[in-house]
Amino acid sequence: TGKYDVTELLGFDNQGKTAFYMGATNNGLDRQFFAVEISSGKTKQLTNSPGVHAVNVSANGQYFIDTYSSSTLPRKTVLMDVKGNELAVLLNATNPLADYKLCGMQMGTVLADDNTTPLNYRMFYPPQFDSTKKYPVVVYMYGGPHAQMVTNTWLGGADMWLYYMAQQGYVVYTIDNRGSGNRGLDFEQATFRNLGTVERADQLKGVAFLKKQKYID
Repeated sequence: TGKYDVTELLGFDNQGKTAFYMGATNNGLDRQFFAVEISSGKTKQLTNSPGVHAVNVSANGQYFIDTYSSSTLPRKTVLMDVKGNELAVLLNATNPLADYKLCGMQMGTVLADDNTTPLNYRMFYPPQFDSTKKYPVVVYMYGGPHAQMVTNTWLGGADMWLYYMAQQGYVVYTIDNRGSGNRGLDFEQATFRNLGTVERADQLKGVAFLKKQKYID
């Protein structure tokens, strides 16, 4: 299927020749919808907008409803056919938090302790952030196994209390170390029989990145 995790099998067309599934693309940040021809293995990506998609496929496998969001898009729902044509926009949500003074968000990558593997991070800044000032940091982590904290979905996959902490004047930082989910077997198996070592080393690489930022206290 490609170098990404298959996260969900959604079904088949009415002839049983094509299977539909979701895959974790874009370094694990996105969820996209795919079709694969069972006899040949030929794969086609049916959704292309960046973000995390959730799809319902019609009984005959010719149409699907796609609901998705990204770090910049609250929510959109469209009706599409499997040829890639958008037939109707069912919902295009406005930002429900537009009237609030929310913090800024940055997403990027830091190299893991192996100095090869890119790790996804998410960072929230206080409102009216001033890079010439110093800010305390909250590092919020889970570390795995399996779980994933950083995704290209609305609010960056974060809970609202992390935004609240940023509103109180903290920089809030989260990084998905090796051993967390949806980045492939090798990425997740890095912690096999080695729990607490690889995760800690990767998290410390994230802290080293923070220390290089002039606005971090």
